[in-house]
Amino acid sequence: MTVDPVCGVEINKEDTRFIVEYRGRIYYFDSPNCQQEFENEPEAYAESIPDRVYGEYGDRLDGSE
Repeated sequence: MTVDPVCGVEINKEDTRFIVEYRGRIYYFDSPNCQQEFENEPEAYAESIPDRVYGEYGDRLDGSE
């Protein structure tokens, strides 16, 4: 189980088709509306990830997964 970062609903990530990869992390959503809201303003919903950890294309600079 995971939580939709936009609306806070708990969802089973295997059951949803609304998925976004952002800065090397995968986010799951319960609806296309929540997915679109995230895509419009990802920084408002994504967990804080220090910029120095990721390169220009979201690859981790330290080589870890």
